[in-house]
Amino acid sequence: KRPAPHPPRVVPAAEPRVEVAEARVRIPEVGVVLAGGLIDDPWVVPSNLAWTHRSSAPGFAEENGWQDRSDIGGLASWSAPDGWATVALSLTTGEGLALRERNSGLNTAGLVVVRPLSGSDRPDALTIGLYGREGSRGLGLSRDHRLGGRLSTQVGPVLGAVEHLRAWGVAADSLREPRGTSAWIAAAPGQPLAGFVRVDRLDERADWDEDRTHVLRAAVGLPVAVDGSRTPARLLLLAEQRSVDPGVAEVAGAFAEQRQRMLGLQLDVNLQGAVPLSPLNPLAQPGGTLP
Repeated sequence: KRPAPHPPRVVPAAEPRVEVAEARVRIPEVGVVLAGGLIDDPWVVPSNLAWTHRSSAPGFAEENGWQDRSDIGGLASWSAPDGWATVALSLTTGEGLALRERNSGLNTAGLVVVRPLSGSDRPDALTIGLYGREGSRGLGLSRDHRLGGRLSTQVGPVLGAVEHLRAWGVAADSLREPRGTSAWIAAAPGQPLAGFVRVDRLDERADWDEDRTHVLRAAVGLPVAVDGSRTPARLLLLAEQRSVDPGVAEVAGAFAEQRQRMLGLQLDVNLQGAVPLSPLNPLAQPGGTLP
């Protein structure tokens, strides 16, 4: 008998995914913003605004699966008239944008952003952010708590930040208690030379030995023209080294598992005006500047 022919290969079509779909009401007279729907995460959004190279790597919390970009729920925020402080409180389902709700618990998260130099000639020179979340995840109502802080700055053509985040429970595993720190320095957007250096350190458990992951990223590049238009673009030379302790590597002692390196080129194109930073975002400074 002749073998049956192989069935035709089916290539799945690309499916768009909505990450934010919210209704928002702004009351500028009192500095209040109310939002509901698939809302921004209070920790992730300021991180994205401070870390200007998301196309090269997600923020630390997103990359390690500790925070979702958005979630179903509601958010209320208040900002001081001169922008020196912003307070935001969110109430969400806790399963993130990609999973359906699996328990009756709700996540409560709060963010306080203070800009002590808002009245000076360098209002972006220092921003302090404090974040906390009490929540659950999964069918078993596993704890999913977070506590973090961030210092960010922009002085002239240079910006940078350092953030630390602790987690009690990750991905419905209540026993995981990782913590991590991410620090970076980068050229501010619009400069003739683009580039950054970022260092991440992840400690899976404070009371365990040899369970840390270290990631060093660096990039340098120049702006380039795109089809002769004025659309800003940049070509970056990227380098990355990821080192893990033996307790993290799948094969303890294997060099290929414990140290990985990457070198590549990346072209970034910014469709200016297509997706502007909205001044209505309660997690950004009034006027849409970096937090």
